[in-house]
Amino acid sequence: MFVLGDFTTADTLYLPFDTFDSNGASVTITGLAVTDIEIYKDGSITQRASDNGYALLDTDGIDFDGTVGLHGFSINLADNSDASFYAAGSTYWVNVNAITVDSQTVRFTYYFTIGRLLKPTTAGRTLDLLSTGEAAANATYWAGAQLPSQTTAGYPDVNMIHLGGVAQSMTDLKDFADAGYDPGTNKVQGVVLVDTTTTNTDMVGTDPAGVYGRIVHYVDANQSDDTGDGLSWDTADKTIGAAITAASAGDMIRIGPGTYSETVNASALDNLAIIGAGPSTILTAGNGNLLSVGNGTLVESLKLVNTGGTSSGLYCSAKSDVVLRHLVTDSEMDSIYAADSVRLRIEECNVKCAADCINVDDATDWLFVDTIIETDCTNSTSIAHRAVICEMTAGYSGTIRGGAIIAARNDTGAAHTIAFGLSNHEGGNVTLQGVTIIARQINGAGSGNVQAVSSVGAAGTIGNIHLQNCHIYTNTAGGGTARDLWQQTGTLSVDGATQYDTAKTSGTITRLAPNVSELEARTLVAASYSTQAKLLAYVQLLARRDESIETDNATELTEINADGGSGKRTRPGRAGRT
Repeated sequence: MFVLGDFTTADTLYLPFDTFDSNGASVTITGLAVTDIEIYKDGSITQRASDNGYALLDTDGIDFDGTVGLHGFSINLADNSDASFYAAGSTYWVNVNAITVDSQTVRFTYYFTIGRLLKPTTAGRTLDLLSTGEAAANATYWAGAQLPSQTTAGYPDVNMIHLGGVAQSMTDLKDFADAGYDPGTNKVQGVVLVDTTTTNTDMVGTDPAGVYGRIVHYVDANQSDDTGDGLSWDTADKTIGAAITAASAGDMIRIGPGTYSETVNASALDNLAIIGAGPSTILTAGNGNLLSVGNGTLVESLKLVNTGGTSSGLYCSAKSDVVLRHLVTDSEMDSIYAADSVRLRIEECNVKCAADCINVDDATDWLFVDTIIETDCTNSTSIAHRAVICEMTAGYSGTIRGGAIIAARNDTGAAHTIAFGLSNHEGGNVTLQGVTIIARQINGAGSGNVQAVSSVGAAGTIGNIHLQNCHIYTNTAGGGTARDLWQQTGTLSVDGATQYDTAKTSGTITRLAPNVSELEARTLVAASYSTQAKLLAYVQLLARRDESIETDNATELTEINADGGSGKRTRPGRAGRT
């Protein structure tokens, strides 16, 4: 799934995508039409009725500007053919259903929101933006009532007659030294003064990362240097490090689009919010941990690219209540490293790495939600290759809910390929709910084993992995063994809704009755595949979810296309849809 970001109803979205054949070479497509574009709103299965506002780029959307394998289309959110379909505060899926790539039928999905990051709270009202991007507030209403006409245009008269239901006098509230201030009660004529340097629990919102925004610091890669005060876009810093140096606990860092080649250490600042502009805000470096965070930090809408082989992308050590949201990461090793931390939360991220995408080292109470975690190793022949690796102390716990965990290896090494592993543990507990889990060895010369879910450790250790409503697929083109489930120590249990190949297991697998209805985990992961080999794995996964097809081997793909080569099959519970 491609995460596009947050937009307004006046925007036009331009959605590119690329395609490859089984050898990884760019290849053209057939079958792209505006009628294949389907948009769903807020999780409803009712799609937008009209195709108005959709356009194929460069006439037919295929091989844009003559470039083979590069395609695209656009969506005009201002088109109101379906009245009120595009609305602030809503979430949308764009599903392309379907195209033909290298004789295979492919579907993929984009995700975006409208007005979720900044929107008015009163229905039917809009929030205008200045040309520089700041909100423009027109103070003509208060609590739903129109204010009196202004003495000076644009500056409404405010009469502070009551505050908190208590009548107030007109004592000057700006001067704490005047006769109106009573040090004994810490009040000015009934108004309680708050020490803004300490935590005010009445102001804490629903976000576990705490209260942000006391001071906003701006960073813009287009600035010439860091000599500005950093308190507006016009006077923004050039580097993130300069903004961190100027910031205090509880502040917000707003980072504009651009590439920032630096390592950032914000581990000493608590309750910090670091907000980018989406994947166009890129933080990259080759040595050192790319971004180190403190307690209660929110990191949102950034792309982290770490090319150093021994450092982490995002580093969280002995911290609590860190929230990572809408991130794209791509590192050589440990895109996200969390050690001795509590309540780490990862939401709707796309985490990619050559080895060990997410390393959970003695962290507890962590939660990953709707996140795609993909490790794709091509040259580390001697390194065990894992998408998620957990080493947890007895009593520690974590949950992965939705999304996908993908491990693919394309080298000649003997090291193992593992999608999810609980290893060297002393008794941690991990639950996976509605997760698609794929592990593959693509290179026929590779001899390492392939494991989707692995529970291993020293003799006598007791760890627990529980799978609920998950879908598992493994395959190897090399000499190693493919295992959907591998239990060496501890316990590994699955509910009745989890789908896996019972012939591809090792150890004791505890099969439980389903604790939920026999629901499919409707995890959309096709868009995360950039090569034909990975796409093949996903097509096979869909095939195994269909009761009419049983296939474990890539050579049996022809069975999937039995319907005249179209590759389309009606899914259970989706009458009339393919």
